[in-house]
Amino acid sequence: MGGIGGRICGAGLKSCPADEFCDLPTGLCDSPDATGTCVAKTGVMCPADVQQVCGCDGKTYFNDCYRQLAGVSKRSDGACVDAGVGGSTGTGGSATGGSGATGGIAGTTSTGGVGGSSGGHPECVTSDDCQLFSDCCNCLPIAKGTIVPSCMLACIQSNCAKNGLAASDVACVAGRCAWSRSCNPAQVTCSAPAPVCLVAGRLPLIVNGCYAGGCAKVEDCSEVASCSVCTAAGLSCATFETVPPSYHCVSTPQGCSTNPTCACMEICSGDMSCVEPDSIKLTCQCPNC
Repeated sequence: MGGIGGRICGAGLKSCPADEFCDLPTGLCDSPDATGTCVAKTGVMCPADVQQVCGCDGKTYFNDCYRQLAGVSKRSDGACVDAGVGGSTGTGGSATGGSGATGGIAGTTSTGGVGGSSGGHPECVTSDDCQLFSDCCNCLPIAKGTIVPSCMLACIQSNCAKNGLAASDVACVAGRCAWSRSCNPAQVTCSAPAPVCLVAGRLPLIVNGCYAGGCAKVEDCSEVASCSVCTAAGLSCATFETVPPSYHCVSTPQGCSTNPTCACMEICSGDMSCVEPDSIKLTCQCPNC
């Protein structure tokens, strides 16, 4: 989403126009001599892809587009970590809104850093780290401290209320905020037919043996039928060696893109631990359970 003309800025050069900001090179938040490029902050619809980045303002953004929309330079790829973030505001700037996009997230410093991984930090350790977001268009399980741009529509009933989903349905699964409801059809005991999910990569939610809650992204389900579901959606599969085993679809954080091991992905928490920490086979076990 580069700025008009891509004018060089920073280090005492002429400032950018009001609808642009000076985007400095990654990691040079506090460098007074750094030069960057003027980048537009408005008129862009950002994708909903989850590729978190840490801004120079110490906030984690859903992806790089939302960071630029907020007018903030990038500190690093991946979610911000509490330790060492500091308080630099970088180039400053605030979100302009009105982009028309839904599902993008920009938030405060993440809860990451737990576990000491040098790769992808989990957005949650327990369900207390997660919350429900709902408006007329979205019903999402998200990490606390994140901000979801509203779809700016008026409605009598929110998306979550329409699907019978509440804050109590949000859980922390494999280090990610998700629904506590399963998408594994083997758990269905009701005779009611499954709802048709029109969007690829989504499955109907299940509660108390019945389909309820509409359709959710496979990575937001607490459980799926098998790893093949995750593979078909282009996601990794985390296997929990419970009785019976359970399978969870997870995205690979940018920090683990070249080293997607169980330890880096940080999918095992609490009493669970990686069977093979340095393996790309994502399997969690509970030695003391």
